[in-house]
Amino acid sequence: MMLRAVFFAPHAENLPYSDFKKLVAQGKVSDLTLTRETITGNLTPKGLEGLLPAEKIAELKRYGDGTHRFVTNRVEDPQLASQ
Repeated sequence: MMLRAVFFAPHAENLPYSDFKKLVAQGKVSDLTLTRETITGNLTPKGLEGLLPAEKIAELKRYGDGTHRFVTNRVEDPQLASQ
């Protein structure tokens, strides 16, 4: 059961906060959950060219075409709520 949890758990892509902000501005994230240290949510896979590095887009494609979970470190950013 332990192996199943490790190998078949949903993958959460680690994103730098700067990439997260770009994705928010373009409406590419949804279902956000904020904790004291992290922000998690869903990432829309289409139209990421120019928003994320090509290597990151290729990595996401390896996990399929559907919505992807992501996590980023939370930064104290008063302007985030206005986006």
